Amino acid sequence: MTLEKRLYRDVLIFALVLSLFEVVGNLFAYFDIQVNYKWIALFSISLIAYISEKKNKYFNISMRIFIYFLIFGFLPFAFIDSGGSQNNALGYTFLMFVVISYLFKGKERVFILSTLLGVVLLLVSLEYLHPELIASHSSFSQYVDRMIQVPIQLIALFWVIRLFSGSYQKSIAAVEKKNEEVMNAKLDLEKSNEDLADDNRKLKESNLKLEDSNIELERVNKELLESNVRLEESEERYKHLSITDKLTQICNRMKIDETLEEEIARTKRIKRNFCTIMFDIDLFKLVNDKYGHQAGDSVLIEIARLVKSSIREIDTFGRWGGEEFLVVLPETQLSSALVTAERLRKKIESHIFETVGKISCSFGVAEYKFEETPDDLIRRVDIALYKAKENGRNRVEC
Repeated sequence: MTLEKRLYRDVLIFALVLSLFEVVGNLFAYFDIQVNYKWIALFSISLIAYISEKKNKYFNISMRIFIYFLIFGFLPFAFIDSGGSQNNALGYTFLMFVVISYLFKGKERVFILSTLLGVVLLLVSLEYLHPELIASHSSFSQYVDRMIQVPIQLIALFWVIRLFSGSYQKSIAAVEKKNEEVMNAKLDLEKSNEDLADDNRKLKESNLKLEDSNIELERVNKELLESNVRLEESEERYKHLSITDKLTQICNRMKIDETLEEEIARTKRIKRNFCTIMFDIDLFKLVNDKYGHQAGDSVLIEIARLVKSSIREIDTFGRWGGEEFLVVLPETQLSSALVTAERLRKKIESHIFETVGKISCSFGVAEYKFEETPDDLIRRVDIALYKAKENGRNRVEC
């Protein structure tokens, strides 16, 4: 079974299990029966698609009908019925982007992804222009929905990463097997050369065979070299993606955690201290509410660019989560870290952002204390940031 068919089959199984789970969960929570209409529709379409997928001649038709149903049927209905952008529809949209990117190729993939993006933008615009069309739910209903949907989305994301990781490991195994075959070919060639030394009469004929073997060996070596180059490029790209925030292209939280562990170990070794700066955007929710999430994303990207261009090469700068950022300053005392934070604060405050104009940030600064854990350090710098917020925002506290 190809990876594409396996991915599509597992998507159908996931949709069947999810829809059945949602229906049962909503019934137990005594929600209105209308909440289950979209899940019943998803279950029915998924079941039909799963049965059709078993027959190879209907595979392509089944896959396309199912994908277009998700885009034009399930997604709009779920978005409107479940409370718009306040629900978990956007999380499932991200998973759809990943699955579609692998199931389709070329222009068809670009068309389907563009269609999905267009539908999402239309739904967001509908919510903004006609909020009365979007269903509203109680805080309890939204809480229960998030408690159910967030773990499901994380499990699905883990499954996709695990599926592609398994395929990547199989590629490595194939390259190693090919290396072994080349080594065996070389051993066979050496044995042939020893046999040629014992029979001078067949030297010319054997040399011709040896030349043919050498040509084949060069071809295999060339293919092996190209495979190794592609493998190295894939490893480098995967490593970069695993430590980089997708939106801002700076370090992600995993990379920052790794850097904190390294800096603590280095500080204990060389007895030189380091500091951390945590800051977030003041009243960022108002930016999203007033100008839209695209404008908010633009602000995050621009702030990342401003800060990255204003710190040292040895400093580590990353997105901690949402609108929060963290800077790790090696071999830096608290007084110098406070100066750096104030410089960054002024630079952001004086910058004119496209669409939203001026914004400000609040900063917390903390110096590492020997023998404390990364969590202890983060807790202290977070308290400092909270202090800056409490004292009026757009300031630096430690």
